[in-house]
Amino acid sequence: MVRLPRGAKLIAYYRVSNQKQGISTLGLSAQRKECSQFAKKNGYEIVEAYQEIESGRKSDRHRPQLKMAIAHAKQINATIVCAKLDRLTRNVSFLTMLLDSQVKFVALDVPEMQDPATTKMLLITLANIAEYEA
Repeated sequence: MVRLPRGAKLIAYYRVSNQKQGISTLGLSAQRKECSQFAKKNGYEIVEAYQEIESGRKSDRHRPQLKMAIAHAKQINATIVCAKLDRLTRNVSFLTMLLDSQVKFVALDVPEMQDPATTKMLLITLANIAEYEA
């Protein structure tokens, strides 16, 4: 969906579902590492990172860090980056709203995001699967 120019600004978003995962930081550490490697490999800059311990089934109304990440990305024309689409959301209606809002984002587990023709359909299908898994 998004072709990023070299030097693009990124807002990283990391999420785990519960306190146990948050305390262990295993999930958060892996997400940080993946996003950092992506930025470094492609010459992008992570200008800010937001971290949350909350269910991915909730909309941004119940996820203050995601809400701030989206507002920050809009304000500085940055792209939100997350390690996996299900870290961003497990809620199809929220994903559709995000796609319609024109906020740029990249989920590193969805390489097809570089192809605008297939992105919306593919992302909604993947979000349906994530919502079902939740």
